[in-house]
Amino acid sequence: MKQHKAKRLGTGWYKYRGWEIESVDDGKGLIVIYWSMKPLLADGEIDYIGFSTDSANTLSDAKAMIDRWEDEAEAERKAEYDAEVFMGTASGEEIAEAQTATLTQLGLR
Repeated sequence: MKQHKAKRLGTGWYKYRGWEIESVDDGKGLIVIYWSMKPLLADGEIDYIGFSTDSANTLSDAKAMIDRWEDEAEAERKAEYDAEVFMGTASGEEIAEAQTATLTQLGLR
């Protein structure tokens, strides 16, 4: 299974798998109360105005939640694609892209 890495943007602030994770402290910067999570904008940039969609007790919990969501979304996209291929509605270009992505995931490309 692929290990994903969080990119540290600042103290208590990370980008991870298309999400922003940020620590919320007690107002004095002494104790982290929880970690807020929100998806990045479509272009991968931080949404400075948007609201958090969920929270977790620890950074590890936040990353685990995001992993679960992203893995489920990826499996759903794959199932939809497989159904399109089976039904013959996927284009040759889509099939080639999927094959390339699969080979890359397997480390064969």
